[in-house]
Amino acid sequence: MIKTILFWLMPCFLWAQGVATVVGVVEDKTTLERLPSVVIDMQYGGYASTSNAEGKFVFKFPNLVLDSSFVSFSAIGYKTRILPARELLKLSEYKVYLEKADLIKSTLGIAEAKVLVQAAVDSIKKNNIHTNFFQNGFYQEVATIQGIGVVKVKEAVLRVERFPEEEVFNDKIRVVKSRYIDWKGQSSKIEAWQFVNGMPIASRSLETELPEFLTKGSLGSYKFRVDSMQTSFNGIEILSVSFEPRSSRLRGGRTGKIWIEPYSKAIIRLEYELTPKGLFDVIGGGNGTVKLKGESLKYVSQYRRAGKKWVLHENSITVDLEYKEKLDKRFDVNTRWELKFLATETRQLAARMIQDAEVPITTENFRTTVGLGTDYWDSYNFIMPTFEMFKLPDNYRKR
Repeated sequence: MIKTILFWLMPCFLWAQGVATVVGVVEDKTTLERLPSVVIDMQYGGYASTSNAEGKFVFKFPNLVLDSSFVSFSAIGYKTRILPARELLKLSEYKVYLEKADLIKSTLGIAEAKVLVQAAVDSIKKNNIHTNFFQNGFYQEVATIQGIGVVKVKEAVLRVERFPEEEVFNDKIRVVKSRYIDWKGQSSKIEAWQFVNGMPIASRSLETELPEFLTKGSLGSYKFRVDSMQTSFNGIEILSVSFEPRSSRLRGGRTGKIWIEPYSKAIIRLEYELTPKGLFDVIGGGNGTVKLKGESLKYVSQYRRAGKKWVLHENSITVDLEYKEKLDKRFDVNTRWELKFLATETRQLAARMIQDAEVPITTENFRTTVGLGTDYWDSYNFIMPTFEMFKLPDNYRKR
């Protein structure tokens, strides 16, 4: 009970005591493959981080809890690694190795799959926080043109206030700190379709915005199947349920998996890709003189345990597009847009802090910068930039 209360009430003044910073890499113990999107969090504490696409991470937490806390590293299909916080500071770059978890034969069949998914949806109120709360988080938006490299990066520290039981109140977002770097000679090619304001899209959470395909009116449009093998996450056995549309013509259709803890029915992870019809519904065919062709849109949403509840940990959206100039055919480029939101801290909301006038309308108002130095974020947790992102400032200066 004391540990659960600590999660909610650890005050912000702890940061005044100094911040411990751990920089490291997470790898598969057997293959040495670097592992992305690993859930890194302080047990019974509100602080969290994640590894980037290269398996690299940075994790910051108050010095005051350095000797009393443990940090866990968790990923679907791997055994959780738990280390004393103090031990993580011994090396300038800490390597964490995760072992694959054993697979377990599932005893559920197709008949139980839809029932299990419906039970998981009905259990969100029980398993997820359903009082007003807020999450501090990190937003990252990256555009990459094939053959050229990264051409645009937008990043921000956000405060997201969530109101699960109040239908008239949507999540509210405030930008705490931001930056924006843009290779204008190249990024202008992809302005016909972009995330003008990707923050509310990337920061969505089950408690306040249930995905449309999981609503009662839409579940009947999908076929569900419990996969034959169970795996684990954070020491908990979980089932994965595959789903696909009953009709290829379904508007906004998607195929994917839902990971569910079978006893509590908690939703641990959502992962899906839009069907060709669904992709066209979202992307369309073009804008003005630019023809667009959507290649794929993938979405992953990972949750983590915080005390007795599950909270959003990280959302990731990846969109592959082809842009083609219709008139004089000045360009024909393939582009990848990546949006991420990492929830770095989760706490009860005593009073609403964000006013309507503070809610950002567009990411175009982010502060412009000329580099991606990590010192910019001070004591805030963030997603480590990748090697390709770090090349952006040098690339656009050379040209």
